[in-house]
Amino acid sequence: MRIIPREEWGARHGDGRYWTTLPASEVWLHHSVTVAPDTVPPWTDDFEAIRTIERIGAQRFGSVYGFPYTFGITPAGLIFEGHHIAKTGAHTYGHNTIGRAICLVGNYETDEPTELQLDAVAWLLRHGQAQGWWREARLDGGHRDLTATACPGRHAYAAIPRINARATQPIGGGGASPSTGGAQRRYLQEESTMQLQPGKHGQYRSIPDGATRVIVGCPHGQMSARIIWHGPGYPSTHDMDTRWPDFDWVAKDAVHNTIHRLRPWRVPIPEKATGFALYWDYPPVEGHYDDYTGEVSFEF
Repeated sequence: MRIIPREEWGARHGDGRYWTTLPASEVWLHHSVTVAPDTVPPWTDDFEAIRTIERIGAQRFGSVYGFPYTFGITPAGLIFEGHHIAKTGAHTYGHNTIGRAICLVGNYETDEPTELQLDAVAWLLRHGQAQGWWREARLDGGHRDLTATACPGRHAYAAIPRINARATQPIGGGGASPSTGGAQRRYLQEESTMQLQPGKHGQYRSIPDGATRVIVGCPHGQMSARIIWHGPGYPSTHDMDTRWPDFDWVAKDAVHNTIHRLRPWRVPIPEKATGFALYWDYPPVEGHYDDYTGEVSFEF
C-alpha cells in the first residue's frame, strides 16, 4: 500500500495550522458523511471525493486547514494524505494537538465500511508507528468517545476492535493493496494509471503483461476516445513524417463516442496486441479546467 500525497490528489488549501511534536499520543477514527465513491477504477471519483472534503473543510474551518483530517481512506482502500502529519488539523476538538485523525470517506452510520478500508486503516496504523507518527499501532477510539456525535458512525465504530486486531499483524500483512491486485482487487492502479488532460490529445501506451482490458474513465461530463491497437512489438523504426513507430496492426480500432461520467469504458485487449495509440477528446469543464482529468488504466 501507499499514501497518495496532497500534490497528487490536487490539494488547494492549507495543510494544517500549528506545528506540533511527534509522535502523537492518540489516533481517532472519523467518517466524512459525504458520498462514498465506488470500489472500481478509474479512481477519479475517489480523488474528487477527497477534494470535496477539502472544500467543505476550508468552508467550515478556514483555508489554512483545508482537508481537516490527517488521512482519508475511500471504500477502495486508497489512502490519501490530509493535513501535514506534524501540524494540527480540525478534526477532534480538544485533541487536535496531541491526536491524529483517520477519516473513512462515506457515511458509516448507514453503511458498512469495506474490508479494503479496514485493511487500509490497519496498515496505516502500523506504518505510522514505524514512521514515528504515533506511539502505538492502534485506534484510541472513535470521535463519539470524546463528544456528543455519531461519528464515525455505528458500523465503523463497531469495527474498531477488528481494525486494532489487524494492526497487530506484521507490517505488510492484512488485505490486498489496491495497487497490487489480490482477490478483491484485480487492478494494478499505481503502475498503470495515467491522467488524461482536457482537450484533444494522443498518447502511446505499452500493454503490461497480464492485462486483459483497457479502462478509460471520465470524472465529469463526457468524453470520446479511439484506441488503435498494434503488435507484436515496439519496433525501433519510425515514420519520418509523423514520428510514430512503425508497427503491425493487429485488430480493428476500438471507438467510443460517448464515455459518460463515472461509467468507464472497458475495452478487451485483442490477442497479440502489445500496445496502442489512444486518442481522446475531453472538453474542459467550464470554470474547472484544472479540477478534472480523465484516466486510462488496465484490468488484470
